[in-house]
Amino acid sequence: MPKGQIRFFHERKSFGFVDRGADPDVFFHISDYDGAYPEEGEIVTFDIEYGGRGPRGLKITPITGKE
Repeated sequence: MPKGQIRFFHERKSFGFVDRGADPDVFFHISDYDGAYPEEGEIVTFDIEYGGRGPRGLKITPITGKE
């Protein structure tokens, strides 16, 4: 399972992006997040689905702590 860091989360619109370092960021919706609310800097694991709009994160699970 890939690992990344929450780069951005827009609480009102319920979406965000996971930073994967050298790879393209992954879009996610709050419905794919396993937890209360994502926090910027939080480390997560996730699955990736590739579609016409780019990579989308699924089953995003927080790992304790931030980098």
